[in-house]
Amino acid sequence: GGTFRITVPADTPTEDVTVTVTDQSGKPVPALLKVTAAPLALKITPSSPPVISSTGGSQPFTISGGTPPYVTTSSSTDTTHIYFGTPGTASATGPSITLTVVSGAQQGPVTITTVDSVGSSAIATVTIGP
Repeated sequence: GGTFRITVPADTPTEDVTVTVTDQSGKPVPALLKVTAAPLALKITPSSPPVISSTGGSQPFTISGGTPPYVTTSSSTDTTHIYFGTPGTASATGPSITLTVVSGAQQGPVTITTVDSVGSSAIATVTIGP
């Protein structure tokens, strides 16, 4: 009854690994281990993008880490002027999204929140300016 420790890098894929250990009598004994690495932290890039003009513009974001799939939402309730993809769309899925701002958007901060499949979240704040 001995113990041993294995360190697994965070980006290691989940897989079965056979490890051979030697018992007290010198006999090799195979052991099957299931390696499950913790995912990298969920991240939105950029987390502090430049100001988007209230007269129109867009900001692409990349979602990484965490456990896909991802759902990204905006704190803005004005989906006519601030949306993902097409007007009226308040959320987006996938690792690459674009927030679009069209003329008439209210100025101020908009929080972009991404949640992964296990409930982890990441936030970016966009400022809608003049």
